[in-house]
Amino acid sequence: MTAQQANGELLSSWKEISDYLGCDERTCRRWELSLGLPIHRMEGTAKSRVYAYKGELEGWRKEKLSGAPGEKGGLSPEIQHGTEYKQKNIPGKLKHTGNKFLWLIPIAAVFVAAVIYLDRPSPGEPADFGIKGSRLIVLDKNGKKLWDYDTKLDMLAPEEKYRQQFQVRRLTTESNPVFPLSTINPPLLPFLVYKDIDQDGRLEVLFCPKTTDEYNETGLFCLDHQGTEIWNYKPGRELDFGGLVYSGDYRIAGIEPYDINGDGTLEIFMLTAHQPHSPSGLVLLDCHGKLLGEFLNFGRISDLAYGDFNGDGKTEVAAGCENDEYGKASLAVFDPSRIAGSSPQSKDLTCGRCGDGSEEYYILFPRTDVDLILYPPKENIKAIHVLENNRLELDTHVSHVYFELDFRFRVLEVKGSDLFREAHREMKTAGKIKSELTPAYWEALKNGVLYWNGKEWTSTPSMNLSEGGAKITSSQPGR
Repeated sequence: MTAQQANGELLSSWKEISDYLGCDERTCRRWELSLGLPIHRMEGTAKSRVYAYKGELEGWRKEKLSGAPGEKGGLSPEIQHGTEYKQKNIPGKLKHTGNKFLWLIPIAAVFVAAVIYLDRPSPGEPADFGIKGSRLIVLDKNGKKLWDYDTKLDMLAPEEKYRQQFQVRRLTTESNPVFPLSTINPPLLPFLVYKDIDQDGRLEVLFCPKTTDEYNETGLFCLDHQGTEIWNYKPGRELDFGGLVYSGDYRIAGIEPYDINGDGTLEIFMLTAHQPHSPSGLVLLDCHGKLLGEFLNFGRISDLAYGDFNGDGKTEVAAGCENDEYGKASLAVFDPSRIAGSSPQSKDLTCGRCGDGSEEYYILFPRTDVDLILYPPKENIKAIHVLENNRLELDTHVSHVYFELDFRFRVLEVKGSDLFREAHREMKTAGKIKSELTPAYWEALKNGVLYWNGKEWTSTPSMNLSEGGAKITSSQPGR
């Protein structure tokens, strides 16, 4: 036991601290963040148990009272006239002693309080993590435990899963590649991110608890730097596509904080996917977890890219997708202030509760004879690259054919990768295909691109001109 403890100088809870200062607990917590109230925390204890020393609190109070007039005037009456301080009234007693050096006492008190405050242990910032059982364990940059968060999930995914999808999007080797071509998965968006999303000067923790079977997942949680839950968002709701009802069992495929509107705070883009069926979502949240927009696509969404594509000074978002009804890779482009509705589908798969999609462009890309053999069901846009010459390069997942578009989303070129050319050569040698990789081959792919104009599919580069109201269903384009 220390001398301070023996003399009753230790306050061991928020209640004792707030009673001593003559205010409520919420005010104490606010003073800790905004005014440097000297609070200590016991390492390794549940919920970061707090304690404080009366002497340090008195030093802090004297420091605040001896500040500039404007600063002092801004203090609440509890700081200026707290019960304990009124009883001691130290400056008032010393004023009548006649000592000419009394003016040094406030300065010395400020100095001592500053030393105590600067010397106290500061809470570390989240930098690393571990997974143990159902718990996320948050670590500082030195590997020291800061706090843990219990997901209460019996089948929480192992740490390796989060390592692959921590902080930033990554490319990983595919575990079950389709032929030698699909050696790389689509970019993996994170499940765990440490970012100051609300610009309060502290890192928030964005955490998507994943289960090993991807069922019964609990959504996205935003925790503060001390592990307190700020908000959570659970994606998914029951929807019908072409009269078929799909449950609200949606998993999160990844998140990406991005300041899409330039206000300094970070919005959160979230990719969701029904488990196990086709409907998938592009969700946009603000930094407080408020839903700003949601678009439903009948097929997985793989990648996102951002840019001022139309030259209006504002950033748009492009989503690389697959459309499972048509079996084709697709691209959807949005004004982020208007993300709503669903992808254009035939009458058999129209989303009955979603309404018209708000996308500025929805584009389908033709299949090649190579990818139709490699993986007949479908193709998708694996990655979107924004190039320096105001072009978008779209990398298809199965065939690795590249479609290059300008910022008006006109197809300028179609190029085959070395992987595609080798696969084409092997298939032609084996007698599986007869095509030649001539200029006419690439021109046919370029001319096979289709645009949704709000009423129908057209090969003429077109924007989606639908403006709400009744959903106008499309005719099904051929492969």
